[in-house]
Amino acid sequence: MDRAALLHRTEPPSFPPQLKQDDQRKIIRQWQTQMKPDDWIPFACAVCGQKKAKTEIKDVDYDDDALALLQNPFLPKETLPSTYNLEAYNHAILYHRALKNTTARGPVPACASCRRDLAHGNQPLDSLANFQYYARDELPADVKDALASCTMFDRMMICQARSTKITHLFSKNPNSVLYGSDVTTSQRFSRGNVAIIPQDVATLRTLLPP
Repeated sequence: MDRAALLHRTEPPSFPPQLKQDDQRKIIRQWQTQMKPDDWIPFACAVCGQKKAKTEIKDVDYDDDALALLQNPFLPKETLPSTYNLEAYNHAILYHRALKNTTARGPVPACASCRRDLAHGNQPLDSLANFQYYARDELPADVKDALASCTMFDRMMICQARSTKITHLFSKNPNSVLYGSDVTTSQRFSRGNVAIIPQDVATLRTLLPP
């Protein structure tokens, strides 16, 4: 419709616009496709063990060279995973619950970040092989049961360390309008940083290099 016709139009345009039935069905189908429940169920990456959207996880048939990037020769033998066929996967440290075949080599579900690093011949930073593997499934049964039933405070006593966020003062932030104000009354903020504070500092000193 040209400008002249719009100026001489007497009836206001209908709102909301009345769509044809075919257009309505198209919109509904698009919504159903994007909101499928299966697409919102988190899936685990076998390389890093992190939960990702289903659309981000792809099954990849990695060869020995790629799986070799996921090895960690520094792990003690008794801590190596027994929950899947380690030799079949060329001794790669993987998240066994994400594997579709734990008895023989099969496709490895991997997220976009891990696939990109492996495609470039690099070990993914977040991979379990990069010292992110804690051998929880290889613990003795009594230890595993004890850790499963212990409280947060029990774990703090066991590790003799606790984590805390680093708190900053607005009075010390040059970019804040409160910069230079009284420290004792200054508001605080945190940037999400986490510090692991040892509880036995004296013993820790003997373990650190000079």
